[in-house]
Amino acid sequence: MGNGRVEITDTATVQSTSYGQAIVIIFNGKVSVSGNAALKSASSHGTVYIDRSQVDSSLLKITGGTIENSGSGYAIKCNTRNAVTIPGGTSVIKGNGAVSNACIDLGGYNDVRVMASETSRDGKSGVEEIHPGWLKVDSYGKSYKYLNSRLRPTSRESAKRVYQPG
Repeated sequence: MGNGRVEITDTATVQSTSYGQAIVIIFNGKVSVSGNAALKSASSHGTVYIDRSQVDSSLLKITGGTIENSGSGYAIKCNTRNAVTIPGGTSVIKGNGAVSNACIDLGGYNDVRVMASETSRDGKSGVEEIHPGWLKVDSYGKSYKYLNSRLRPTSRESAKRVYQPG
């Protein structure tokens, strides 16, 4: 994708049926992923591949959905900084290689809860809460195979889950 905008929303699925990327962003193309959308590939590079040397604004905006790489690559492979933002919503990013090779900005997300696993791509084991600022450091995205970001539950919602009157 060159200089356009693409919105992948609701229950849309973008999937590479071979070993290529599901989405490639070059130049000034912008992609938004929201709702229950799914981006899937088995690429050794990345499910979403961002090839750009300099970025002045986000090229990939994630407010929902799932980005998954079942091959040996990253879910998001990015050749630049500041290209990926998660400003809100609930999203899951998972990759056999890792979530991403570049930083992911959650800075605009108020009261976010980020759950991550270094060992399990499906998020079923080794999941712990991490500080969202860690993902602004390139090397931290490479540490995780599973990432789930969502609004932190209020203390009242947490209490409902803990105390279940019988």
